[in-house]
Amino acid sequence: MMRVLGIDTSFASPGMAVIEIKNGKAKLLAASHIKTNGKYAKLGDEARNRMIYSWTLLFCREYLPIDVIVREKFNSPSVDITRKIFGAWREMDSALSVLGYKDIPETATPGQWMKLVVGHGRPSKEEIESAVKGFLGDVEFATSGKGGTYDESDAAGLALWYAIKEGMIEVSAK
Repeated sequence: MMRVLGIDTSFASPGMAVIEIKNGKAKLLAASHIKTNGKYAKLGDEARNRMIYSWTLLFCREYLPIDVIVREKFNSPSVDITRKIFGAWREMDSALSVLGYKDIPETATPGQWMKLVVGHGRPSKEEIESAVKGFLGDVEFATSGKGGTYDESDAAGLALWYAIKEGMIEVSAK
């Protein structure tokens, strides 16, 4: 048995999902997200970073031990966006360190993980969620549809990418 934490890092609405791999099958244990934009944006970047830290700590403590953490590689031409995303990474890494996780998270480019999970590198958010549900069953993600941001299903997709890449589950299993 192995637990994989997938992280869809953003500053405005990061998402996380924990999947458990057992006997070649993936099961969603939990998914979550936090909104730091909207009314919270006026509090400033440091307050928003602390929200991300607290959420990470509270969510992840329930699913220990976590064997592997996977997050999306990030690249932006905007210095301000890069600073904010790496601030969120710092807060998540700090919270995970407090929980005893010391390894460097695995990373994948969007094209890498989407191609393996969905079958091509430029899927819509709806296609990603459908592919993720193909592996996990008809699970519900709070950020899906109705203008949602799909942070939770993206996080689950990242965790599934690792499990597929490492041969823990097969693409034909979905």
